[in-house]
Amino acid sequence: MATVYTDLVDGFTVTQSPLGYSITKKELVDGLTGSTGDDKINNAITATAHILGEQHSIYTDSYIQSITATAISSSQVEVTMQYEPMTNIPDNVQISNRVTSSDTNKDYNDSAIEVAYTYPTDYQANPELAGKTDTVGKQLQKQIPTTCVSITRREASTGNALIGLSASFVGTLNASGWTYLSGDEKDWLCTGIDSTFVGYVYDSVNGLQWMFDVTYNFEKQLGGWDTSVVYIMPDTGEPPAPDTWESGVTQKNVQLYATANFNNLIS
Repeated sequence: MATVYTDLVDGFTVTQSPLGYSITKKELVDGLTGSTGDDKINNAITATAHILGEQHSIYTDSYIQSITATAISSSQVEVTMQYEPMTNIPDNVQISNRVTSSDTNKDYNDSAIEVAYTYPTDYQANPELAGKTDTVGKQLQKQIPTTCVSITRREASTGNALIGLSASFVGTLNASGWTYLSGDEKDWLCTGIDSTFVGYVYDSVNGLQWMFDVTYNFEKQLGGWDTSVVYIMPDTGEPPAPDTWESGVTQKNVQLYATANFNNLIS
C-alpha cells in the first residue's frame, strides 16, 4: 500500500502578487506498485486525492490549477500541486480617451450651422437672384471626445451564460441608477464583452466551476449618444436653411440605442 508524505518543505513556494497568492506544494508517494510507469503515476495521483479546483487550506482564494506527477524512483513519485488565485481578485480598470468622427449639422453650442450669400444687385448670370440673400444649412464632420473604460473581473460562469450576457447588453445604454460608473442615464454605451477561460474552482455546493476573466467595455461621448439628423436636399447635397426647418420633421434628435439595467451586468 502506497504511503503519502504531505507538506514537503523541499520545493514549497509561496508567491504574492497583486492578484493574490500562487503556491507550489509537493507530496511524495512511496511504496508504489504497478506493471508500467503509467500505472505508478496514476496510482500516485489517486493516492494524494487532490483534484483540480481544490481550495488551499490557508490561502483560501487560491485553488489547484495543475497537478504534475514526476517519477523519482521505481517506487516513488513526487506530485506537485500548483495553486493560483481565483477569487476575490480586484477589478482591473483601464481608461483611455480619444476622438471619434461623426457628421453633424450643429456647432458646439447646439446651434444649426448655416451660411448665407447675398447676390450683387447687378448679378447677370441669373437676374432673378440679383440682390437676394440665399441661406443654406451645412453638414460637417466633427471629432467627438470619447472616454473608453474597460473593466476586467474574474468570475464563475459558463460559455452559454456569457453569450446570453453579450446578447442582452452589447449595444445598449445604461438606464438610470447604474452604480459602477458615475454619470446620468444613457451616458455609457456597452461596446463589447470579452471573456477568457482562466481556471477552475471547486466547492461542495456548486461542484467544479469554470472561471473566466470577463472584460466589459464601455464608451461615453461628449454630448451623449442621441444623434441629430436633418433633411438633405437632393439638388444641393446640403440641409435647407435652418429658418425653414419644420420642428421634428426637417430635423430630429434620434435615440439610436435601447437602454438596459447595467446593475444586472456589473455593479
